[in-house]
Amino acid sequence: MTAHRPAAKAPAAAILATCAALVASLAATPAGAGELEDCWQQAENNFDRAQCYVLAEAAADDALAAALLRARASAGTLDQTLGRASALPALEAAQSAWLAYREAECSYVGATFGGGSGTAAGVLGCLIELTRARSAELDATSAP
Repeated sequence: MTAHRPAAKAPAAAILATCAALVASLAATPAGAGELEDCWQQAENNFDRAQCYVLAEAAADDALAAALLRARASAGTLDQTLGRASALPALEAAQSAWLAYREAECSYVGATFGGGSGTAAGVLGCLIELTRARSAELDATSAP
């Protein structure tokens, strides 16, 4: 009977599975706590890192959507309680301005890579970090 040798390189499916597990843990991690470091360390090349970042971006976007729903509900309740309509419109204006800021900031970050092979990962990292931070901000302001 022959012993199986471990593969020299992890197959793409294993890397994606690892990245998916990582994304699940990153989604629960506050912004600034080891941002995407595991994607960088576990992936073997820029393509694998980018795939991991894409999954992390999707998780961050989902978390932002949930935080925005909670913030909208909180703002709507406040407006209804006080008999005025100012918190919800202010939230919508702030979110619109934040989206424009995020796009401009991450475009700038991408430009700093000078078109190199790490540009896409740099932009995704920026999007993820800012999106996570915004989710935390929304949750902080809409907490009971």
